[in-house]
Amino acid sequence: MRNPQPRLSVKISAILIVIFCTALAFEGMARLVFNYQDEVSETPFLSILTRGKMVLDPYEMVSPSVGGHWGLRAGYPLSNDSNNQFHINQDGMRGPEIDKDHSRLRILSLGDSVTFGLASVTYPRILEDVLNETGIPVEVINGGVEGYAPRNLLYEIERYVSLRPNVVTIFIGWNALYSPTHWLTEFERFSRLIWFARNVSRNVYRRLVGEEAYAREMLRRIPEPTNNTAEVIYAREYNPSYLGQIEELVENFQKEGTQVFLITLPGLFVSDTDPSEKALKVGHLPAFTNNPYVLAEITERYNQSLRVLATRQGVGLIDLAAWSNRNLVPREEFFTDSVHLTSEGLRKIGVVIAEQLKGSIGKKQMP
Repeated sequence: MRNPQPRLSVKISAILIVIFCTALAFEGMARLVFNYQDEVSETPFLSILTRGKMVLDPYEMVSPSVGGHWGLRAGYPLSNDSNNQFHINQDGMRGPEIDKDHSRLRILSLGDSVTFGLASVTYPRILEDVLNETGIPVEVINGGVEGYAPRNLLYEIERYVSLRPNVVTIFIGWNALYSPTHWLTEFERFSRLIWFARNVSRNVYRRLVGEEAYAREMLRRIPEPTNNTAEVIYAREYNPSYLGQIEELVENFQKEGTQVFLITLPGLFVSDTDPSEKALKVGHLPAFTNNPYVLAEITERYNQSLRVLATRQGVGLIDLAAWSNRNLVPREEFFTDSVHLTSEGLRKIGVVIAEQLKGSIGKKQMP
């Protein structure tokens, strides 16, 4: 007597159960990667999948111990080229050598390319000059590194603390805002597997076409400034998942008795002003949108989160975003792109940061 064959409906049900369980397992793994993406990226091989290939300048070098991380090349340039505008001191910071005697009040300005500055001007140098001219002797260390996000600052926290700064300003967030790994579409809110597939496919594509070709492709996109679309409304609910990294940075400095100031991000695009033709021409947008209002909304969400965080942790706040609405007008005259300021814009923020700090640090005693 032959064994009875399972009915077709039973076979289909079994296949569906296997597919469901497999999808569930992959979804669970994708959620782990999303929740611990920075930890995952510390592994050099996995950082290629989650963040892509790094393209560095001659004055930068890959971290030997942390995947997806880099720093400035100490002592660059190695020759005595006085005309080189990107001098990196022996401590791996842009600018002059650090005063080993710590004879002045020390301010450490942490940030990304906005802090690193242009070849001709950086706001940390303007900040130092203004305070010294007003009779407050200070040493300002430029801790800006191009491409840095909050996670990169955390990787360097021991080195920053070892500098024994009296005051730290934290002016960072653009690279995290622009990162597709920190952005969830409406569908990806329900399925991190879709998020993971999107980011892996994007990185594979970048490697196939090359970083330069990919960058040109992103810059050639035509912005579509349409307010109050479903995408813009969705962006108003943006949750900066990396805010906890800012909080951790603050806590590390507070343990050392360092006075901390958070700085909000002034950008080219704002939600309550229509962008000009020039702004649309020079501005660049994150890979996940070609609508300037989306960038404006998520930037404002991040800035508001910084304001709340500053109040909650009892630290200073320099609200450059609010200040820029009154003082960087028209905005396109002070930005070279969506986030980077012109030389005049950098001078202006250097002065206003000095003014904001002056009252707080003028009577601060040296350790």
